[in-house]
Amino acid sequence: MHDIGKLRMPETIIDKPGELSVEERAIMSRHSYDTGHILKHVFPGEQIADWASMHHENLLGTGYPFHHMARAIPHEAQLIAIADIFQALSQDRPYRGPLGCIQVVEEIEELQALGSVDGEMVELLRANLEHCYSLAVD
Repeated sequence: MHDIGKLRMPETIIDKPGELSVEERAIMSRHSYDTGHILKHVFPGEQIADWASMHHENLLGTGYPFHHMARAIPHEAQLIAIADIFQALSQDRPYRGPLGCIQVVEEIEELQALGSVDGEMVELLRANLEHCYSLAVD
């Protein structure tokens, strides 16, 4: 559900094998906001819409769509974000093949070292690594 906002995006952007232009990146970045907007109608009064709309935020405040910093990002949103990163790295994409389990963890550990993702979420991932990877690649 966290990517339901992608339904409003052209498939030419979603399936583009190369780098996105500035305009295409702006359209892609809007999907998080659109996700929140859609889910607020599906789950009125529930926080799930807010959590899902923040799945591209990061602890440094350089994410999107709201540029929230660490304390403003609920743990639930951080969990969705780490799951989204993990899944994206584990799966085949038009612009690259899937990474192996160890490579995925190394990439996420780099994000943690940069201060972008929460260490608690990374530890939770590590504790469930094999199960998460099997779900991501199936």
